[in-house]
Amino acid sequence: MTSDSSAEFSGFLLALKGSISIVGRPSCEVFNSSLFDCEDGSCVSPEARCDRHKDCLSGRDEQDCGFCGERIFNVDRGSFSSPGYPNSYPSNLDCKWQIKAEPATNSTLITEILHFKTEKRYDVVELEGRTFYGNAPQTFSLSGTTKVRGIIFRSSEVNVSMTSDSSAEFSGFLLALKGSIGIVGPPSCEVFNSSLFDCEDGSCVSPEARCDGREDCLNGRDEQDCGQPSCEVFNSSLFDCEDGSCVSPEARCNGREDCLNGRDEQVCGSRQIFLYRCMQNLHQTSCWLGWNTHTIRRLPKLTVKMTLAKGNLSTLHSGTFRGFFLLRYLHIRNSYIHSIMSAAFEGLVKLQKL
Repeated sequence: MTSDSSAEFSGFLLALKGSISIVGRPSCEVFNSSLFDCEDGSCVSPEARCDRHKDCLSGRDEQDCGFCGERIFNVDRGSFSSPGYPNSYPSNLDCKWQIKAEPATNSTLITEILHFKTEKRYDVVELEGRTFYGNAPQTFSLSGTTKVRGIIFRSSEVNVSMTSDSSAEFSGFLLALKGSIGIVGPPSCEVFNSSLFDCEDGSCVSPEARCDGREDCLNGRDEQDCGQPSCEVFNSSLFDCEDGSCVSPEARCNGREDCLNGRDEQVCGSRQIFLYRCMQNLHQTSCWLGWNTHTIRRLPKLTVKMTLAKGNLSTLHSGTFRGFFLLRYLHIRNSYIHSIMSAAFEGLVKLQKL
């Protein structure tokens, strides 16, 4: 037993017992029938099972756990959800599952998305399998609040994966799964809902995805033959991005680019983002006349000292300073920031002063 200079705990108490004539490997029941057998000579409490910490030397307490790892699900009809659902899924996930339809012969796996919410771009769910459109497997990559509402696979096996970063704080997904046989041609999206738009790539998207300026279908079909309608078709108060999409009036000059082309952050009075001027050299940057998340993304990643003043934003979002691995000094002044999300300073491994 060793201890450091700040030891202040009670230590340990062991009960020891010698025994003879034991031939095989004894069970953990010699201690308590509820203990989990690591099969490496040790026994752990039942709470150690699947708690995302390896308590067994062999790691057996974290094998075959529902929250992650290689898992195979045989389904005729049922549901499948992300780890922890409906609560937040864990951070730093790298999960893989294989879903097998029953019966397997000539099966179609109908996957309906009942709920989906992850951190956009950083926490990603992928579903891979063959569809009725081509023989090669298709990969559907979903994140954020996707508008994909269902995917129909012409396959008895579908691979599902989920990855998350260190700032996971969303509820994840809930899927309804159904295996079916005897389907010859591509089924209609009406198997989910008659109002859905058929991407003709195996997926079905909500009607709001049609001509919203963002490609939700793998093949981009939801943005074809859209023309250039005015945002007033939806709501007269919406801001027209002039890229085919419309955003709420609150998105105007809020420090985040909601339009694909960034138009909602252009010409924002005295703080328009493209007129922000930052004095910089290789290792030091000072933005005295205004800044926002767009400004940060344009700064050199080799910056060691950064000064930011008169910010045009109210929230520091997760990943704002991602990539600035060399940053040691960060000064933020007169920026009236009301909230700071978890992992806003993620990646600042050398930061000494804030």
